[in-house]
Amino acid sequence: MHIGWDYYLYAGAVADISDVVPAVEALGLYVEPAWSSPYHPDEE
Repeated sequence: MHIGWDYYLYAGAVADISDVVPAVEALGLYVEPAWSSPYHPDEE
């Protein structure tokens, strides 16, 4: 998990979490699949 300066929360998972996405969206949060955290060390 990474928290950006703009209050974005970047959470990654190695498992299929597609069944959890509707519950997260029901909380009013946005899910963007295949979005990489700019703070991940492999991305630099």
